[in-house]
Amino acid sequence: MFVFGDSLVDNGNNNNLYSFAKANYFPNGIDFYQGPSGRFCNGKTAVDMLGEMLGLPYLPTFVQSKSNVSAILSGVNYASAAGGILDETGQQAGGRFSLSQQVMNFKSNMNDLRNEMGPNNLTQYLAKSIVLMVLGSNDYLNNYLQPKSYNSSQNYTPQAYADLLLNHYTRQILALHSVGLRKFFLAGIGPLGCTPYYLAQNRTPPGQCVSSVNEILGLFNVGLKSLVDQLNGNHTGAIFLYGNAYGAIGDMINNPSTYGTGGARPMRDPPTAGVHSSTILGENADPSSFLHDRVSEAANPSRNETDRLALIAFKGEIYVHPNGVLSSWNDSLHFCMWDGVTCSKRHPQRVTALNLTRQKLGGYLSPHIGNLSFLSYIKLSNNNFQGQIPEEIGHLQRLPYLDLGNNSLNGEIPINLRQCSELRILGLYGNKFAVRIPLELGSLSKLTWLDLNTNSLIGHIPHALGNHSSLIGLSLYINELDGNIPQDLG
Repeated sequence: MFVFGDSLVDNGNNNNLYSFAKANYFPNGIDFYQGPSGRFCNGKTAVDMLGEMLGLPYLPTFVQSKSNVSAILSGVNYASAAGGILDETGQQAGGRFSLSQQVMNFKSNMNDLRNEMGPNNLTQYLAKSIVLMVLGSNDYLNNYLQPKSYNSSQNYTPQAYADLLLNHYTRQILALHSVGLRKFFLAGIGPLGCTPYYLAQNRTPPGQCVSSVNEILGLFNVGLKSLVDQLNGNHTGAIFLYGNAYGAIGDMINNPSTYGTGGARPMRDPPTAGVHSSTILGENADPSSFLHDRVSEAANPSRNETDRLALIAFKGEIYVHPNGVLSSWNDSLHFCMWDGVTCSKRHPQRVTALNLTRQKLGGYLSPHIGNLSFLSYIKLSNNNFQGQIPEEIGHLQRLPYLDLGNNSLNGEIPINLRQCSELRILGLYGNKFAVRIPLELGSLSKLTWLDLNTNSLIGHIPHALGNHSSLIGLSLYINELDGNIPQDLG
């Protein structure tokens, strides 16, 4: 049996990746004989239980399979938390294997098996094998339904996006079929609109789910079921089955006593729309494990990993670094020794400066930068950062110096910058801002230098900027501002 998927069936493939999407710590695995193994649950996954029914041992992860070729004979699990059908899905979580990479990992195993078994035996082996594919949830949770991090919802209607996913999915399914696999089980997406995150975010009345979310992903489920019919018609000798995850999990929610549980409210939602364990914390944990980690960090400040994980997430949003400045950002060095990173002498686990200017970096600014709460210096100028400045920048209340000049940033200038009460120097020059200057910048009482030149700023210069008795430098040239210069600035 070969498994491709996300955290619903991941058994530890992310354990050695630089990723937020990990589950190799308690209380994950608290009821599993191996303890925390990387499975995103307290005990066995559905794959484990299916394997037991088929008389198979627990499947190895891809990493484990590379060190023991004989272990592949029972199959391999390639699933990766935060991974999706699209390569870019889940990028904010850091390292993960997308579906295309999972298929490449499978082909790598096949080369080993071909050498071990010979081509004829391998053909028979693959024809008898089962392929279980559980994907698509992250392409909505960590892509289409995250408009601040992804532009997919701006570029595609819900139907067009479902079609995009299905086209990419079909390509990988056929790639697996072409090497000789013949038995496929393709699971649909569960009712994501019934997960705690969306219920809390939308303040849904008790007993109701967020129908708009379920209707969007329902288009994918309908298309996947149709795709299964097409595949069965076009590929005789192969079997493709559709798994109605939406209906199955919906039945668990509506009829909990049937499954030995109680206390859940029936969900009022269209049963034909087409639950993931993800919450607002993402795929890597449930709330209890999140609180457990935070309590442990508070009790053991020397083991506090907040800043290291934030830096890893920051690196995960960068796709181009030709100068190799980020090559040192790995576990062979303490993160305080990574290039461009400076830590506090008084608090050795806390980052105080991030200086990566003129490194030709390309990517996006991770919202996790807001977790580097001890930062006093950020200089990321003269790179090619794109997208918006994350609102989480406002969490940096100790920050006096922020230079993001000469990049390709756009969108709104976050009003949350007003929370950076220590800010003295703010450089956003040479970007693509085409908005009004926020009035809230006037509340930065310690600001001495504000550089917004060479953008496409519009509107008047706010009178509030005249509130700065400490302001000695203001650069606004090469913009599209109108009106008079406020007298207060004199």
